[in-house]
Amino acid sequence: MELKRYYTQIKPLLVIFMLLCLIVAAQQLTQNKTIDTRGVKASWVLHDAGIKAPDDAPLWQPGHRVAAGSIRQSVTFKLSFKSSIDVQHISVSPVYLERVAVEFFDQNGQLINQQIKGGGVAAKTLDHHYDIDRLIFDVPNAAATAQLNAKAIQNLNVRLSYPSTEQVASQHTWGLALKGAVLTIILLAAGLALVAGMWLKQVLFLAFAVHQLVWFLLLLSVSHFIPSIWPHLNPLNGRLLGAVVIIVVITGAGFHWVLLRNMKTIPWLSGFCLAVVLLSFINLIFYFFGDQRLSLIIAAGLTVICGVILIVLVPWYRPKDHLQGLIFEKIKNPYMFFMSLVVLAGVSRLGFGPSLQTNGIYFYSLVTIIMMGQV
Repeated sequence: MELKRYYTQIKPLLVIFMLLCLIVAAQQLTQNKTIDTRGVKASWVLHDAGIKAPDDAPLWQPGHRVAAGSIRQSVTFKLSFKSSIDVQHISVSPVYLERVAVEFFDQNGQLINQQIKGGGVAAKTLDHHYDIDRLIFDVPNAAATAQLNAKAIQNLNVRLSYPSTEQVASQHTWGLALKGAVLTIILLAAGLALVAGMWLKQVLFLAFAVHQLVWFLLLLSVSHFIPSIWPHLNPLNGRLLGAVVIIVVITGAGFHWVLLRNMKTIPWLSGFCLAVVLLSFINLIFYFFGDQRLSLIIAAGLTVICGVILIVLVPWYRPKDHLQGLIFEKIKNPYMFFMSLVVLAGVSRLGFGPSLQTNGIYFYSLVTIIMMGQV
């Protein structure tokens, strides 16, 4: 009872703090929509991974951003700095691309250097300090043109920008502070839920704690925190990211089963969640020993199917009793909003919508905590 009373007292403060984080994240998201090209001219072409970009001029399209979904796995950009103003860096997002290789050329077309980064690339002698949320490449002073090739395992969504050194440092500081705060909230929520679950012997709290700990690992790996400090762990981080994406489906199915089984009379719920868990375990094995890209597509498809089923069917079933009915009515709107985000995330990973960037994933995590607070 003391724990519940204490939580009730601090709950408004937690909600206010999380809303502030959401406002800051939304502001950053809005600011990032406009790309300051600094006079850099860019064109791109899609092609299969491992194949040289075609030279046919009609195939190249102007632009600094590509959203190709799962149609192709690779895109090549041609960049010209001849009319640009003091371009110091190229920023490539999202950070979890499999491989990004940039070749810089001088006025005579001679290669100056090549820089390679990405989730599937072993550590190189490059500066990875600012590689959180995006990959930063330093532009040599003598560079006149560049060719950038990006490869994705699943959803090919690439965005280029050209920040100054001051902007790189400033955005890095603000992003680090915001994401550090969100990660702290998630870790504290998981810890409190774990203690409450063990103290009160409530399976729901334990399921929520496990699910949040997996989300913590997902956010940690998707933001590229660890490789920015220890670059030699970059391939491990890339491998871990895909595995955690599949494990989230497993813990999510368990969490929703525990949450709904005591609220609603749904005869198929246990069998449905068990099937999702078993399929996801098989998919996880296939990820490590089979086709990674196909495994991630299966995970995204399974996420969309499960989300749609729960959104459409769950409200129609009667509650277990009057009290559980009141509880479900209390969480119904946040729960439906939460599941809509689940479907949106899955659809974007399949390539049928805008890619969910890391700020969106952090927002999604906070909504989960707010929804659980309503329970």
